[in-house]
This record gives sequence, structure tokens and C-alpha cells, in this order.
Amino acid sequence: AETPKKPFVAILQYPWFTAMAFFNEHCDLRLIRTLHHRGLRRPSNFRHALSTTNASLEFVAPDLFVAALGEGVDPMMTEDLRQTFPDSKVQSVVFPTPQGIAIWAPEPSLSNFTTDHEITPLSHTFGVLRSEKWALQDFLPAAKEVLELYPSRSEMRLLRMLKWARVAVFAFSVLAIAWLAFSVFSVIRRPEWAFNEGESQAVKRRLVNLTQERQRLNHWNNMLEDRSKAWTSMEGLARLFPTKSGVLIKSLNHTIRPDSAPGQAQVGFIKEWVITGMARDEALNYLNTLNTREGISSHFSEVAKVTGNAAYDPAPTTRTIVVNVKTQENNMFKQMPMEDITDADESTYPFTFNLTITQRFESADPLAIAAAKVP
Repeated sequence: AETPKKPFVAILQYPWFTAMAFFNEHCDLRLIRTLHHRGLRRPSNFRHALSTTNASLEFVAPDLFVAALGEGVDPMMTEDLRQTFPDSKVQSVVFPTPQGIAIWAPEPSLSNFTTDHEITPLSHTFGVLRSEKWALQDFLPAAKEVLELYPSRSEMRLLRMLKWARVAVFAFSVLAIAWLAFSVFSVIRRPEWAFNEGESQAVKRRLVNLTQERQRLNHWNNMLEDRSKAWTSMEGLARLFPTKSGVLIKSLNHTIRPDSAPGQAQVGFIKEWVITGMARDEALNYLNTLNTREGISSHFSEVAKVTGNAAYDPAPTTRTIVVNVKTQENNMFKQMPMEDITDADESTYPFTFNLTITQRFESADPLAIAAAKVP
């Protein structure tokens, strides 16, 4: 029962905070403040906050209604307020509660609260609270099962984005189908699409003839491969025994013959150089050097580099080079003074030699001879 034409303050005591609701003389709510206890039974600045708020709202000695709504709240709150605010009406509000429910839990009783007198017509606050049945509203958070029935804000945003994504996918699909149809139509209109079996047979016959022609060309190119030209052999001899080397060449016999390999498509061959001549003492070391694999390979590499003839290249593994040098004393040798010695005089050479070089090409070598008949 508030004092008519006078503001009042409802002070709600909870274990962890205190709430203050300020109403004007028409019972309309002006302000709600909450003060945390911070480990105490009441806020440390409670009286100061109450006084300053009354002053800011221009409340003069308002009525103070204290409601203890928690177990273990400060029971001296009402007495302290009477001493601090002697001009105000201070009253403890006690709600009737059903049997078995604590006195500080009035919610079950308030849900069925009725009054015999009407709410003041000027009190908009309590009229709204009663008409909208705020006392019956549930302020607890909704259950997880209920929340999952409705989409969240992010999910709604995703649905909106998916809507535009569907439009984009549909537009892209239409464009792709149109491009595919245009490509198929362009291909169909090409002359190549009109298949003519007669022309196909003619092209096939031409292809067969071209294949045979290519086989013939490959065969004759193989037969006419640069395997043993005379000038390259003479160049090799000139570089084998250069001028003033202490050697007199009497004969050179160069032969080439195919290797015996019946039934093979490619046949290897053997090249042989037989060189006879006369040698002086200073030429013996050179002949001994040629009588080694390294020495003769070095000579063949030089000839291949100078002449560009691949047949002299000793690098491929399908080729082998064997050299044999035989020297013996010259029976016609005569000692002479240096001024009487001439290069063409055989009697001035103390040794004769026989140099045999054998180069073998296997059937897998690029220069092997095609054994098949001309296509």
C-alpha cells in the first residue's frame, strides 16, 4: 500500500546483488539499478547509490519497500534504512507462500496473485505488466532442442547466399549448355564431318603407298650410309703418320666386309686397315702407343671430329677397335752419316712394321646394314 501522491522505491534483495526500482507518484517505473555485493551480504555503496539516485530523480523522502528474495540475505537492511532515511516510510514486504515453499521464493504465489482494488488508472507500468501477463512469462533460456528447431542468424545468411549461388549455378549451367550446343553445331558444319567412304579408301591407299615409299627411302639411305669413304681413310692415314714422324709407309690395304648373322634384319660389318712400312728408332714409342686401346681410340676420335664422319667415332658401345703392331729388324739396314740419310731410302730404316686395325660394328649399331630386300 503506497502513500498516495508520493514516489516509492522497491528494493529487491538477492544473495549476489540488490535491485532497486524507482517509481514516481503515479506508480510508473522511472529507473532500475542493480548493485553487486562483491562477496558481501549487501553492496558497500548501497546507501550512497540510493541517495544519489533519489536526488537525480527529484524524489523527496520516497517510500522504501524491501523484499528479501534470497536465502541468507542481510536481515538488517530494513532497520538500517529506517535510521538512514527517517523521513521515508520503510516497510518489509512479505509475500504469502504455499506450504513447503520458502518465504523468499514468492514466484509461485505471484503467478496467481489477485487484488480486490483496481490498479491506479494513471499507472501505465503496472497496467502493462498485468495486461501483458509479465508475471506468467518464462525468462529461462530456451531448451537446446527448441533452439535447434529454428535456424540461427549465420544459417539464415548462408541460406540467403545459397539462394544467389543457385542462381549463379543455374546461369552458368545455361551458358555451358549453350556453349556446348554451339560447339557441336560448329563441328557438324565442318567439311571433315561429312564422311565419304570412297575418299577414305583413297586416302588409305595413298597412306599405304607413302609407307612403302618411306620404307624404300629408309632402306637406300641405310645402304648409302657414309661407312667407309676413300678420302676419310686417306685422311686417317695422313693423321696417323704425319710428316717427319720417322715412318715410311709402303702399303695400305683397307677392306670392309659384313659380319655373318643369318636371319637378322640388321647386319653388322668389320672394317680392317693393314699398313706396312719402315720405322726408325724414334718411331717405336709412337707405334707402341698406337698399339693400345687408348692410343688408337684417341686417333679415331680426332679423325671423326675433323672429317665429321660418324663411322670413326669410338664412343658407341656397339663398336670395338682392336689394334696389332708387329715390328722386326730390317735386313737391308745400313749405317750412314746423317747427311746421307733420305726419307725415301729404305736401307736407312732399322725396323719394319706391320700395323693391323680392326673395327667391328655390331648389328645394333646405327650404321648396321639392312639385310632385308628392297621393299
